[in-house]
Amino acid sequence: APGGAGGRNIAPGSTSVAAKRHSPASGRGGRQRADGPFDEEQDDDAISSALAQDASIPRTSHGLSALSADDANGSARPQQRTNQTSQTAARREPDDDDYYYAPIIVGAGQGTTGTHLIVEVTCYLGFPSFHYAIGCLPKPAIVLAGHDAVSSSTCNPQIKEIASPYLKLGRAHWTLTGGMLRGLRENATTSTETLYNDSLTRLEEIVVWGKENKVVVALHDSPYPQMMSSLLGLTRLHYGAKARPIIILSERDPVEYVRKRLRAHGKYTRICRPRNTTSFEAEAVNRTNLEGGPFDVISCAREALERNQSAHPFLSFKDIEKLDQLGYCVDAMDDYQSALASWEVLRYNMFEKEERTKVEDLAELVTESLKAKMLRPDGTLRMDVGGDFRGMDLVTGSGRSLEKFDRELVGGRSDRASLKMLSNHTYMVPIQHARNFVLTPTWKSKCSKDKI
Repeated sequence: APGGAGGRNIAPGSTSVAAKRHSPASGRGGRQRADGPFDEEQDDDAISSALAQDASIPRTSHGLSALSADDANGSARPQQRTNQTSQTAARREPDDDDYYYAPIIVGAGQGTTGTHLIVEVTCYLGFPSFHYAIGCLPKPAIVLAGHDAVSSSTCNPQIKEIASPYLKLGRAHWTLTGGMLRGLRENATTSTETLYNDSLTRLEEIVVWGKENKVVVALHDSPYPQMMSSLLGLTRLHYGAKARPIIILSERDPVEYVRKRLRAHGKYTRICRPRNTTSFEAEAVNRTNLEGGPFDVISCAREALERNQSAHPFLSFKDIEKLDQLGYCVDAMDDYQSALASWEVLRYNMFEKEERTKVEDLAELVTESLKAKMLRPDGTLRMDVGGDFRGMDLVTGSGRSLEKFDRELVGGRSDRASLKMLSNHTYMVPIQHARNFVLTPTWKSKCSKDKI
């Protein structure tokens, strides 16, 4: 039978539980539309750079390595992956007083679910944001190369440097992204142990940077949806046992997601190899700590090390297609999206909308959702730490301007010529940080009619 014994595929008549649940007859498919404000495949331009880049930042020990698996203060270190199925995995809706938010935004949608749209929204709202090879930073943090900083007709000007302290944040993100991409390959020169340790170290640097500089950072796309349990653990480590990140989920029909992802990024999208390659059962995400499931590559790497596993822990979508087991990816995606139901601040499926989603409209919805979730009935903020962080005025209405905050944060390191050159941009400037240039105001990576 197609898909092998107990197999799952995405062909008509698929045996996949998720494929059946999301079939056109289920009424959940909705009208499909273009994926995001621009073609997501442009991120592939940066892949060769990521593979070649040397992760030269010195390693440090991350906090998770020092915690026991049964840590009583919030299980900051991921626990062992469970063998629960998606039907029996524990679901938990926290009580009102059972948690509070930490000032970290996570765009938890897997790539090819509209993640470009979500990063545009967090940039529109003023948050420093990262999405694989692109993102946005405030104008004072960007110093352009000299010849570009004086020409008002230059398209996609080169970035000479990112002003401190934003430079450290950008380096941690790109080192994490490039290191993850290299380490997940089957012929990787990076060991599984290095992948595990370095990824957690870089992720912790990002979490700590936000806390030290009092800035709400928005993290989107790979590798963050592959590190959700680690993100939760580090959030609890640095913000308290009941803390949780601010999760925004871009959602997509699992079958359509696999089809699109396979076509656009199948070679580079890697998930955990199933323990049983005969049945290819997708293990469920633990609803209480977001650990486990095929997308949790950090837990997957740790378990491979604990078992002294000889086989490479990860398979690409292309590898899985060759095994005729794409239903494994479908079920993994279905369970992953279900697992976030009691964690998210907002879930948005742009593919079910009749009209193309506008950034401004979704930004308004995100703002309303943040206020609804993060403000208690008495008007107090559901946070222990972070109410005075850059960006939180969106929820609190404190009126503190981002420009004033950044002037104090960056100090005299902003460049007047660069600010003049960027005068046609919004305050949060879209950038292609992997190759160090500014995107156009409409997030284009190539010269077009719109100039800056």
